[in-house]
Amino acid sequence: MAARTDKLLLTTATTLVTTNDPVRLAEEYAYLQHLSDGRVDLMMGRGNTGP
Repeated sequence: MAARTDKLLLTTATTLVTTNDPVRLAEEYAYLQHLSDGRVDLMMGRGNTGP
């Protein structure tokens, strides 16, 4: 979708940083930004942490 559209804004719901590898998230986000010409909005959250 990102490579084939021109006006569609792509966004995530909430990407949990604590349950995903932060380096992999950065790589995938950068790749998607490249494919979409900067039309990706990444929502990040910090949940599921112990007290």
